[in-house]
Amino acid sequence: MCAHMSQLRARLFACALITLVLLFALALPLSPLAQSPGVWGTPVNISESDTDSWRPGILLDKAGNVHVVWYDQVLGSAEGDIYYACRSPLDGWSDPHRLSASGGESSRSVMAIGPNNTVHVVWQEGASGESEILYTCKPFKGAWTPVRNLSGTDGDSTYPRISASGDGRVHVIWQERAQGLRSNIYHTCQYSSNLWTSPCDLSQSDGDSTSTLILADARGTVHVCWQDRSSGNWEIFHAYQPSGGAWTAPQNISGSEGDSQGAAIASATSGALHLVWSESAVDGFLGDSDIFYTSRSTDGVWSPAIENLSGCSGRADSPVIAVDAQGDAHVAWQYVKPPGFWNIYAVSRNSEGKWSEPRLVSTFDGNAERPTILASQGVDLVWSGSVQGNWEICHAHGRSAGTWSPVANISHTADMSSFPALASDGAGALHVVWEDTTPGHRDIHYTGSSAYAVGLPFVCGSRFEP
Repeated sequence: MCAHMSQLRARLFACALITLVLLFALALPLSPLAQSPGVWGTPVNISESDTDSWRPGILLDKAGNVHVVWYDQVLGSAEGDIYYACRSPLDGWSDPHRLSASGGESSRSVMAIGPNNTVHVVWQEGASGESEILYTCKPFKGAWTPVRNLSGTDGDSTYPRISASGDGRVHVIWQERAQGLRSNIYHTCQYSSNLWTSPCDLSQSDGDSTSTLILADARGTVHVCWQDRSSGNWEIFHAYQPSGGAWTAPQNISGSEGDSQGAAIASATSGALHLVWSESAVDGFLGDSDIFYTSRSTDGVWSPAIENLSGCSGRADSPVIAVDAQGDAHVAWQYVKPPGFWNIYAVSRNSEGKWSEPRLVSTFDGNAERPTILASQGVDLVWSGSVQGNWEICHAHGRSAGTWSPVANISHTADMSSFPALASDGAGALHVVWEDTTPGHRDIHYTGSSAYAVGLPFVCGSRFEP
């Protein structure tokens, strides 16, 4: 009995001591680079290349496999190749697999995953100054198909984008420029196994059309946005194609006197669209700019109201947008007021259509650039930030408007980390890839986080391509 009481007292004393330690820890001020609520893994070099590896993209399929695509290129050389790697929940990372096969320059690879878990990849490739758009795919647990030329034009085909719709179709768009002429937006669609439509001009413009975006929803409707300057200044245009229907005529969405550029688009499960862009009163590369927003209802009507989300004196650009399961929109951008640092700001829109005030998320001294965003279990932001003189990949998690976790350094490398890409499994776990120069040349690094724990304390906390 006495021994039992002694053991009980010892356990109570240990519990009390642990409680005091936890209370003391929670009372300490939070570091601006404290660990965020998810537990991040040690970064892994997944390219392991002797050449420079650039611009990774990342997606997850329904089985939980992580897919990454990037391009390798010898600096100063016209030769490059597209590579792919996959991480399965059981087997870990595969060796990098080369997708391109020519001796020319292969670059700007992008990826989509269809409803049947087929991985689709497109890129631009050309050795003589004129590029074509090439495509391959990998069925679930299958092999990569032979590479196919989707453009096959006499002009220069560049900057491909791809999306897989819920009706099983694959849509590809790109910029098409004949020698000495303006660029237009072209589209092709895989409507049956290995059968593609002839490329068609979506923009139908007398001026340059660039910086394309594509989004296909679960109903099979595909939306395309781009910027066009046939009127003398850059404007944001939109066209769409219902499943089995024809393309609509291009519609000017921004309708401003300044330059509208760098748009981003997201859709809600209801079918509503949310569009943001950066707009300046003068040349888009000069002067002040703000982030503007508008939406398209489920019945296909764009709102006549265009809202200024940033409302600042300075330069706000590179907006990104995500929509959560409740249909609320979340927007982030990078902002600078010279001679200060670039910072990341964010706002959220509630169910009543009201926006929160812009909130500083990158709460540390140093530049913060190139944000990317996801809305799943809350809102997640990842960006490249200068932390104590070194460029790192940073992360913050938000649960509601203006409520953000402390900023986490998730790369922890000795050299420059940049161009992050972000994906989620939908249950709170995150996956991030980026370029990293720590080995002495650029490689692709990866890290992932666990799902977020409950009850932890929180504190306030597509780029123009001419």
